[in-house]
Amino acid sequence: MSLRSFAASAILTSGLLVTAGFVQPASAVTVGSSDSGNCYPFNCNDTGKSTGQSIDYMETYRAGAVGSLTINTISFFSYPGATPFEVLSGTYDITLGTTLSPVLSLPGSLSNVATFFNGNLDGLIGSIFSISGTPYSYNSALGNLVMEVVVTNQANVPNLGPPGNSYFLADYTGNDVSRAYSLDGSSCADTCSSSDLGALVTEFNAAATPLPSTWTMLIAGFLGLGFFAYRGSKKSAATMAAA
Repeated sequence: MSLRSFAASAILTSGLLVTAGFVQPASAVTVGSSDSGNCYPFNCNDTGKSTGQSIDYMETYRAGAVGSLTINTISFFSYPGATPFEVLSGTYDITLGTTLSPVLSLPGSLSNVATFFNGNLDGLIGSIFSISGTPYSYNSALGNLVMEVVVTNQANVPNLGPPGNSYFLADYTGNDVSRAYSLDGSSCADTCSSSDLGALVTEFNAAATPLPSTWTMLIAGFLGLGFFAYRGSKKSAATMAAA
């Protein structure tokens, strides 16, 4: 086989590996069993401050309910009949990390912390509200997953409508997820005396990624390509020397 033919074969094989299912498909994991609604932290402001409030909100998710995955989108679901389906404007800083603290306890010190999203959120959300951010690799062996949402200068609405707060699906069982929060903007881990029920039902989405075997095959193919190129160059040099 000529070098050109081998290169074409290698490229074709690489494409076939991807299209033939040698990639981990996109997946989604939903944590929490809906039995009521909760408006914190995205659409609940009842402090009466004309300039809005600050929130430090944390959710702890049981590791076994999430599993190891690389999170690229986090989604929440509107409570049926909740109006308006609206996220209050404000600056939202969302971080993900791990904790050894169990669900239904105040999250202690966090490890493997990384910023998932930082920016402004507002507007209508429809039946589902999704936030895409910097992919976060979660390893369930390191502890429970924690999502912390720090909101500053959140728009003010009265507790009762209109327009009022709107609600997301929430889990009040505490089996797989629990929450803790502070409304004065200080660190929830320092100021919240206990965790609370009513944590948001959350869907974590993972993007499709090549399987390790795919990378191994591709690397082996390119190494082989390099080897044949090297042999071809040596053969050409020997031919020229003989001439």
